[in-house]
Amino acid sequence: MSSPTIRVERIRITRAGIWFIVVSLIVGAAAANTGNNALYLVESMLLALLVVSGFMSRRNLRKLDIAFGAPPEVHATQHFSIPVTVTNNDRLFSRRFVLISGVEAVNPLLLTYLGPGVTHEDRLVFVFGKRGLHRVPFLRVSSVFPLGLFDKAMRYGAELEVLVFPQISPVSESRYFSRGRVGDELTKRAGWSHELRALRLFRSGDDPRSIHWKRSARTGDLIFMEREAEAGRRLTIFVDNAFGTLDAETEERFEAMVGEAASLAVHYLDQSFEVALTTRDEHIHYGRGRPQQLRILTSLALIESVPRQPFSLWRGKSGTTEVRLGPGEERIAS
Repeated sequence: MSSPTIRVERIRITRAGIWFIVVSLIVGAAAANTGNNALYLVESMLLALLVVSGFMSRRNLRKLDIAFGAPPEVHATQHFSIPVTVTNNDRLFSRRFVLISGVEAVNPLLLTYLGPGVTHEDRLVFVFGKRGLHRVPFLRVSSVFPLGLFDKAMRYGAELEVLVFPQISPVSESRYFSRGRVGDELTKRAGWSHELRALRLFRSGDDPRSIHWKRSARTGDLIFMEREAEAGRRLTIFVDNAFGTLDAETEERFEAMVGEAASLAVHYLDQSFEVALTTRDEHIHYGRGRPQQLRILTSLALIESVPRQPFSLWRGKSGTTEVRLGPGEERIAS
C-alpha cells in the first residue's frame, strides 16, 4: 500500500543548530560593529549554510514511497515485525540518514543511504498493549541530514490495520477440571477417536493426518478417515460479556476473562479437541484445528462489554465439558 505524504510535522532545532545560530549572531554583530569585510564574508557563508541545510533536509524527506507487507498473527503485548518497503522515487538525489518510526513502533528503522530510484526492504517492529483492531494512521519520517542543525519530520500516511488477538497464557487443567477430563466414551457424531466412522472426500479444514493414503492412491482423490467423536474431546467455552459500563477495575477483570477464554481455546485446540465458543453476541460451532482457532481468536479480539442481562447465558448442560466465564465467579460444569 502506497503512503503519500500528509504534512510536515515538525522542524526542531538541535543543540548543534543552537550553537551554530549563536555563532552566526556573534559574527554578524562583530561584522556590523567593525565593518570588517572578512567577517561579512564569514557571516554570509554561515547564513548560506543555514539556507542550504534547510533546503536539503526538506528534499531528503520527500519523494519516498512506503509500503507494508501483511502483518503476522499478533497477540497483545507481543513484539512482531511487519515487512516494510521504502522506495526513493527521486531519480537525481539520494536519501541519507532517514529515520522511520510509528506510534506503536518499538525500534525505529534507520536508512543511512538510499540511492536514486532504489528500493530498500526491511522490517519494522511493533507492539500493541491491548487486543482489538488497531490502526496505524501514519509513519513519522525524520532526519537531521545534512549538517545536523535541524531535526525535520514529516508524516507519511500508512492506513495500516492490525487485528490483535488476546494475550495467551499457560493453562492449568487442574484449575478447571478437578476430576480430570471427561472419559472418552464414543458418541454418534464425527470427531477424533480411534474408531473409524466413515470414509469421505477430503474437505478444507480437515486434518491432513487423517488422510487414507492407500485409498487415495487407488481412487485418485484425497480420502479422509472420519472417526467417531469422543465426549471428552469436546469443550464448550461460555463467555458472558454482559459486564455493563466498564470502570478501571471491571475493565481489568473483563480483559482477564477474555484472555483466559483465548488461552483455553488455544490450549485445547492444540490437543485436537473440538472447541465451541458462546458469547452474548455470537455462537461459534464446534470445530478443530487452525481455522477454528482463528475464528475463536478473532471473535475474542473484537468482543466488547454489553449491558447487563436479566437472563443467564447458560441454560443447562450441553452434554460436553463446559467452562463458564462471566462477571461473577467462574462456574465449571462437566
